[in-house]
Amino acid sequence: MDRLLLTTDRDPRSDARVAELVRVGAGVGAWKKIPVDIFLRGRAALALDEFADELADGNLLQDYLPGIREHGGEIYVDAGNPFVSEIQSPYTFQQLDDAGVSHLVQQARYSINL
Repeated sequence: MDRLLLTTDRDPRSDARVAELVRVGAGVGAWKKIPVDIFLRGRAALALDEFADELADGNLLQDYLPGIREHGGEIYVDAGNPFVSEIQSPYTFQQLDDAGVSHLVQQARYSINL
């Protein structure tokens, strides 16, 4: 099955494009034409915090992150990401090592890195 992979390593504390990436991913997934996966590397994993409303456009994160999984997509972070230990996340996500990331990228028919 074709998949769309959206990836970012931007800091959601100061960059609203992380929230916009999630909003676009949930919107495309809602069409039910292609599952959309989100890969949050490094600082971007902070977007998964339960208090995301305090981040840049954090209300979008809280509104649209649940839609990723609801529409058949998955949320991923890099294994060993130090920012994961700083958050309390209400969202289900998977941590991927380098081999898992490579497989995820190969599995995606389309990939956008922001």
